[in-house]
Order: sequence, then structure tokens, then C-alpha cells
Amino acid sequence: MPVDDIGVLHTSITLYAQWGKVEVSNGLILDSENRKAILTPIIKTEGNTITGDGWILHLKDGWEISKEQGWMEVKLK
Repeated sequence: MPVDDIGVLHTSITLYAQWGKVEVSNGLILDSENRKAILTPIIKTEGNTITGDGWILHLKDGWEISKEQGWMEVKLK
């Protein structure tokens, strides 16, 4: 379902990338180029597992979450 000019809403999706995978059961917006995902805020971080309301991010070794300009990004360590 399109969301204005932001991207497409996916209610349930699992994404795989070089940084790991994210499992979403409560909504995620992918930008129009499928390069950025918009999720609810982080609730808990435990090692390489980051959890939010309706999503779990499993980072591969060598990757981390960093805050850039008010946004959280997955980056190489």
C-alpha cells in the first residue's frame, strides 16, 4: 500500500541484506528505491538482536546501529 511520496507499507515482511535480516509483523515502510526502511522505535538491544514493536532485527557480526541526524542507521563497525 503506497504511503504518500514516502514509500510502500508492508504489514508483514522479512528482509535479508548484507547486514542481516529484519522480521516485521506490525508494519514497515520501504522507501521507493527499497534502500531505507522506516520502523517503530527501538525497545530493546541485546547483543546483535534489536527489537521494536512488531519487529526484530538480527545483525550480522561487524554491523551496528548508529544515530545519524535523528535517524537510526545500520552501518559497518
